[in-house]
Amino acid sequence: MWNKLTVRPFGVLLAVALVAAACGSAAETTTTAAADVAAVTEVDDVVIEDETIEDDAMEDMDDDAMEDMEAVEHGDDHADEEGNGHDHDHATGIEVDASLPIPAVEVELTETDTPGTFALTVALENFTPTPENIDDDPIDNEGHMHFLIDGERIDRFTDLEIEIDVPEGEHLVEVELNSNNHRAYTLDGEPIRAGVTVTGVGEEPEAPAVDVAIAANFANGEVQLGGDDRVEIAEGDVVMVTVTSDAAEEVHVHGYDIFADVAPDEDALITFTANIPGRFEIEFEQSGLFIAELAVS
Repeated sequence: MWNKLTVRPFGVLLAVALVAAACGSAAETTTTAAADVAAVTEVDDVVIEDETIEDDAMEDMDDDAMEDMEAVEHGDDHADEEGNGHDHDHATGIEVDASLPIPAVEVELTETDTPGTFALTVALENFTPTPENIDDDPIDNEGHMHFLIDGERIDRFTDLEIEIDVPEGEHLVEVELNSNNHRAYTLDGEPIRAGVTVTGVGEEPEAPAVDVAIAANFANGEVQLGGDDRVEIAEGDVVMVTVTSDAAEEVHVHGYDIFADVAPDEDALITFTANIPGRFEIEFEQSGLFIAELAVS
């Protein structure tokens, strides 16, 4: 980037120099002429280019302004405070607009006749589920919900009544309100959730037969995949994703909004039925590293 200076024509500069020469010594003439040249730099007949202006301006620029400039120059696509930007930025919530009615959620769990299965009923206030707008830009007080077990996101839903399976033992089941682009709504920085503690009984549900298995390992900052990174899947297939890692991360299956924690001492195991056609990424949520793409048809 170049800055431009404008000066009078050469005749004007020459006249200034002659007047200066008549008024003092050689040293004084040099100083006066330089001052007079500086004084006439606002006139616009001749254009010259001066690279030093940019260097001086950059030195005077404060750190915040430099960071803003770098973000623009590098096309920073992370989400801003209004929720615009990177669609995959789930780690940052969207603070609710205090000028609007505050969304709220209440949950109720009741046992069914099937051991370990509970009916989950949701009551919403100032919030509208909009399954037709999933993956779109966020709109205040609308979106979808996630249910969590012991703080781990299990699945996305929009119906006010669903059935869920709870493992044997005591567990905290919560429902979280999320925007269209999957980021959690927050109030004073905390996700808007409600939950109850229940005790699951009976045996773990029998796992369905797996049609497609995907295995990945995250080591030394790189993803190693046991096969192609684009996997063709028939709609209705049961998919199992297994991820090991030498660092703590969160695995996210986009589109299906399934999450699983992974750590050096904890593998991530995700099993789901591919009942939504389209192309969906599997990635590490915190680092944004790509694992694989699912092509469901």
